[in-house]
Amino acid sequence: MPFKMEDFAAFSRILSAALVICGFILLGLLLGRQFAGKGAPAWIVPVMTAAGALVGMSQGWAMIRPLWKDRGKKRP
Repeated sequence: MPFKMEDFAAFSRILSAALVICGFILLGLLLGRQFAGKGAPAWIVPVMTAAGALVGMSQGWAMIRPLWKDRGKKRP
């Protein structure tokens, strides 16, 4: 079963989406720690981390959705 260029493109998009999600989670964690260090309540850290995860998942889904919609179509 030879690999096609579309397979590598799909794999790279999935990998990129995972890295985007991780980046937003890390951003939320760092922002939460920054706010907590400046006097915000301690619960801000998990809230900002969860918010980063939600934003990251929405961005990741926006990257993956075209692959999901085109999965049944044949290409010439």
